[in-house]
Amino acid sequence: MSDQMRLFTAIELPEEIRSGLSRFSQSLARFLNCGRWVAEENLHVTFLFLGSVDACSVAEIAALMKKTAAEFQGWPCEVSGLGCFPNASVARVLWAGMAGGEDYFADLFAKLQESIGKFCAKIESRRFTPHVTLARFEKKPPRELAEAVEKNKDRVWGQARVEKVTLFESKLSPQGPQYTVVERVPLGK
Repeated sequence: MSDQMRLFTAIELPEEIRSGLSRFSQSLARFLNCGRWVAEENLHVTFLFLGSVDACSVAEIAALMKKTAAEFQGWPCEVSGLGCFPNASVARVLWAGMAGGEDYFADLFAKLQESIGKFCAKIESRRFTPHVTLARFEKKPPRELAEAVEKNKDRVWGQARVEKVTLFESKLSPQGPQYTVVERVPLGK
């Protein structure tokens, strides 16, 4: 029987953006006293969650990612705003948004889904919305979350440039998920 790896593809963020988002998240987490907050080192923009994949498939996935990434050039973007899925009054997810390059994000997502989608546990039917997940809520959060979202909806967290897509392995533990880089694939090469 083959070893299984829990995999996803994502865009990594510069440390200064992760740090700023983490400081904000920590202060909001203390204030709200609810939710599961994403650790600073785990902040990223997810493209595809593949789920549990045979380890022997990693080389094929990486090769398909490289072929797909070669079709794209890097682009500038901005991590900005704050929002919730589905909305702030019944939030399940608190996120920071991505502005600039929305078409590039959507095109890269579609091409990755086309090239490595056969490895995905579930194909997303929703429109891709690039974002950085900051927290998840199992129960309805207090109304102060909606106030914080409104107050920070136009806040700019930093500028970035998308230059690569990363294949991560996720290992779950009681302390939270641990992400390990499996492959970094540069765009345009």
